[in-house]
Amino acid sequence: MADTMTLNPQAAAGIEETAARAMDRVRDEMAATKKDSVRAVGEVLTAMLQASPETWAAALLTGDRTLEGAYKALETYARDHRAGASCVYVGPTTAARVLAEYYGAGPFEPQEAGAAMAGAAADAARELDAEARAMDAHPKPARKAAKAEQSARDEFDLDALLGGL
Repeated sequence: MADTMTLNPQAAAGIEETAARAMDRVRDEMAATKKDSVRAVGEVLTAMLQASPETWAAALLTGDRTLEGAYKALETYARDHRAGASCVYVGPTTAARVLAEYYGAGPFEPQEAGAAMAGAAADAARELDAEARAMDAHPKPARKAAKAEQSARDEFDLDALLGGL
């Protein structure tokens, strides 16, 4: 996370509070969508917010900008720059610039944004790889285990909560 301690304590606290609200907003949008592509944009934005809260926090709370709109901005950029190819790669620095333009974040620091996005991508790749390996190794048991784990999270033990009363 960027060093907010170089600011006066009141300004640092203000940035931290704004960053927390921005993080909540992004995560709420991620939870509300069913589209993996839109959630991926949210993952990138949370990483960039953590890396540079003074650049991203206020921008993510301003106006009616959404993760869906941010995804569409990236999609439009990719479509406009595909040069006849059916598949397009938008690198981390370019994607960060497109997102910064969409949200009105600035000043844009490509090195910081690229590093944050690379970290978010690596985390997501490790998570997906672990899930895929579990499913490949034991497809039926892995699905059953995942379902049981979700079921356990959805239920609670009333006796344990009441402490034997």
